Amino acid sequence: MGGGPMRPSNKPRFLIAHRGGVVDSERSENSFKALEEAIRRGYTHVEIDARITADGHVICFHNADLIEEAGIEGRISEMSCKAITQVVLTRSGENIPTFEQYCSRCAGRIGVMIDLKGCRSEFVVSYAEKIRLSLEAHGLLEEGM
Repeated sequence: MGGGPMRPSNKPRFLIAHRGGVVDSERSENSFKALEEAIRRGYTHVEIDARITADGHVICFHNADLIEEAGIEGRISEMSCKAITQVVLTRSGENIPTFEQYCSRCAGRIGVMIDLKGCRSEFVVSYAEKIRLSLEAHGLLEEGM
């Protein structure tokens, strides 16, 4: 018994791009350039980092602060959505996207896996609701992870 060749599984296989796509020296985490490269390379899903701003909006950003990805001082949880979405990412030269904008780009092209980042207690319900509504609006909820 045993020792024979393994049979391929009929289970679906997922190839998930971490931190918003293919990240390298020219593509910042959670940037549209990283997302587009993941789609081009045939990834089935992209992991999106979701953070909430001081004024209760959901944006796509991994770290709690801006130093590593934008080279400036500032914490996501202490800034408005308007201020954050004007920040330019060092590697890709793009602005930080809102969760809604990112979902819009994924719609019909790639599945999503959401990495929920820290959230102040007063925003937990609205944070979850805004994420759900964006996923639903773009047809990403049913197949999301």
